Amino acid sequence: MQATFTCPVLGGELEFELPEDEAFRDAAWTQTVDLSCPICDGIHSLKFRDAYVSASLAEFTCLPADVLKAPLH
Repeated sequence: MQATFTCPVLGGELEFELPEDEAFRDAAWTQTVDLSCPICDGIHSLKFRDAYVSASLAEFTCLPADVLKAPLH
């Protein structure tokens, strides 16, 4: 599943893949994901659950404004 994260330091967008298989999702649901950011050369941490839900919602064409402005979509 394709997810997009906005770098909080420089504002660029970073696309990354989330595994979609059920076993991995269940194991990672409450875990934190660390992303190596090529935009600012830093490491950003985010909750797997938030990334998965945001990536799932991004597949819809009609999204609320607050979801579109979120750093993770």
